[in-house]
Amino acid sequence: MKKQIIETVQHTGIFSLGAILRQGASYFLLPIYTNYLSVADYGYLNLLLILNTTMAALSGTTIGPALIRSYYDYDNTAERARALGTAMLLAIFLSLSLGAVGLVFAGHLAELLVGSTGFASEVRVVLCIGFANSIMTVAAAIIRAKKWSRKYLLVNVLAMLAQVGAIIYFLIIRHYGISGVIYGIGSGTALGTVLMIFLVRNEFTLGFSWEEAKRMLFFGAPFLPTNAIAIARKAGIRLILAHSLGATAVGIYALAFRIGNFVQLLIGRPFSQISPAIVMSALSKPRATRFYARLLSYLTAALLLLAISVSVSAGPVLRAMSKQEYWEAIRLVPLIAFGIALFWMRGLLGIGAFIKRKTYWFPVRRAAGSIIFLGMSLILVQEIGVIAVGYSFIAGSLATCVVGYFTTRSLFPVQFEWLRLARLFAAGAVSFMAASLLSSDLWVLELILRNIAVLLAFIATLVILRFFEPDEKSYIRQRTNLILSKLRM
Repeated sequence: MKKQIIETVQHTGIFSLGAILRQGASYFLLPIYTNYLSVADYGYLNLLLILNTTMAALSGTTIGPALIRSYYDYDNTAERARALGTAMLLAIFLSLSLGAVGLVFAGHLAELLVGSTGFASEVRVVLCIGFANSIMTVAAAIIRAKKWSRKYLLVNVLAMLAQVGAIIYFLIIRHYGISGVIYGIGSGTALGTVLMIFLVRNEFTLGFSWEEAKRMLFFGAPFLPTNAIAIARKAGIRLILAHSLGATAVGIYALAFRIGNFVQLLIGRPFSQISPAIVMSALSKPRATRFYARLLSYLTAALLLLAISVSVSAGPVLRAMSKQEYWEAIRLVPLIAFGIALFWMRGLLGIGAFIKRKTYWFPVRRAAGSIIFLGMSLILVQEIGVIAVGYSFIAGSLATCVVGYFTTRSLFPVQFEWLRLARLFAAGAVSFMAASLLSSDLWVLELILRNIAVLLAFIATLVILRFFEPDEKSYIRQRTNLILSKLRM
């Protein structure tokens, strides 16, 4: 059991690193986007890319979990190959169907998304990217089933480098604007898809099984509501901003979300990959509920600390690396980062639904949060502008957590450490305010000073509020003494 858990952690870490590196391209390119694209153009770009997300969510990410489930239903290599081939053909059919409809109505989609049929050609390219992404998602699921984590990492690195290089070429050298970014994304996606298909080419046959397809669709169907809610949330907020305030507001929100999303990229997503193994391995042990409560406290501490660091870093970084028209995003980043931190607490607060297999609660809590997020944004954005999205984001994340907690309360009661959680939030508020007071003419110096202040103020406040338990104090002393002894050597 221990060996399996360690193996799971190792592979999960490498797979997560691959995903982080792939998404990391967008962060590396932010200084380029914010200097070579106007805020409105950046908004248009994010509106157009909604189509890519939609196609992948409705085809590839629905088939992927079903593929992995079917893979472990068979011990025979030939039967596995047929099941994997069925999944591949099913993904191709679904994504081709969606793409074909989109290509026919490309002009209408362009007008709906950005208010102009002049972007119809860009819509067609994005639809092709969405098709490739759907196929790549299925190929990636095969790679995960085979536990080829290092190969997955290598492919993502190569695809990231190709995407970055192509975007630099088309945007900076050829001056293609939005089209150049889309061509660059397409280049990286195409290379990633080709390489992944090449890796798994001997793992599937192109035979199709109707029975297997039915099982996959039946298994994957419950993922559709959650995926549809995620699409509605992502597309809905951008369309609300576009029609209420214009593409510039979409660009400001997209930039703030991209920066705040560091919390998800570095902690939320990797933790979600590894948490099922951690939760299930602890379930049969004594005092499991205490372990889950303690785990939530530690996760919250990590989420808050990173969210605050991201929030206080946004100002000096954006002022140094972007045009002034992007600086409005600075005041939105803390709200988004905090909202994302809250959002990723939902898993442990709603742990009862996972343990008791009541997964129908997952789309319910996502729907509750999304309805509040979109509803509040729709009402407030006309009154107070794009900042309304930040407040609405926090409210939606809080609603998701509340629904998750009450499902756990009825299914698998856990006595969470509410007082310690309150102390963590108090420490977060103090450290954010303390770091925000620091400034310097040198943006690098300001960045360093603010992050040091966050860490020191956060720890000091926790000590003053007596956050640490005796066993935690003992562990910290032991680790500190060990580090000091090594330094003396």
